[in-house]
Amino acid sequence: MNAITFIKQHGVEKAREVVAKDKFVADLCLITPSGNLIYYKEVKGSFPEVTDFGRVELTADDYLMFDLSDLKSIVESVDLVESLGGVKGAETEAHNCRYYEYADMTHRAKMIYEAVADYELIYGGEHV
Repeated sequence: MNAITFIKQHGVEKAREVVAKDKFVADLCLITPSGNLIYYKEVKGSFPEVTDFGRVELTADDYLMFDLSDLKSIVESVDLVESLGGVKGAETEAHNCRYYEYADMTHRAKMIYEAVADYELIYGGEHV
């Protein structure tokens, strides 16, 4: 849920900046109230800080920590829904995949429905 909170507070474009960092370099991100982003990489069960990782400028009111893979997944959901013309277009595409059973497209339909659910958590429904 912290990935959703991040996008609600800072927008999807800022989220793109944060996830542009290589997944092999960092797993977690901590945002401090001063707006600093501190990245961590899991190493044998601990999370040492990753230094010299670049900076994303933002402001923050409180600490927020999230898994970068969660944030990336949410950004991909937003992109998918927007590429299908918004919530209504995405739901129509998912319905068509299930109804017409395009070459076993139930997996795609499920992925679209999940993307719509993520999208609605951020924007509360249709977003233009």
